Amino acid sequence: MYFYNISKTALQRWLKDSSIKQTRNKPPTKIPNEALLKDVEQHPDDYLYERARRFNCSKTGMHNALKRLGISQKKDLRASKSLPEKERRIRVSLIALHSKAIPLCIWMKAALRLKL
Repeated sequence: MYFYNISKTALQRWLKDSSIKQTRNKPPTKIPNEALLKDVEQHPDDYLYERARRFNCSKTGMHNALKRLGISQKKDLRASKSLPEKERRIRVSLIALHSKAIPLCIWMKAALRLKL
């Protein structure tokens, strides 16, 4: 019988031990933390599927391992492999213009010069 989608077994287990378990007392088995941190240092711009292939695991498993270590998505758009070379150069120059607080009209001239 279910009540609020909670099984009878879960209720009995909670009555037996009412403490909430939010962490596990077991080290990660498939992807060691140290090896993953080293891989992130060596390949900071790799995609999940590339890391997963090196560690012989799924993309979901790699995502969970990175989340466990507090590592999220790529932050530096200037170094992204997903952008073609021309677009990367344009983005870098626009970021440089933005950091100097240059007005929008100059941005547009720069974009036209780069032939977007």
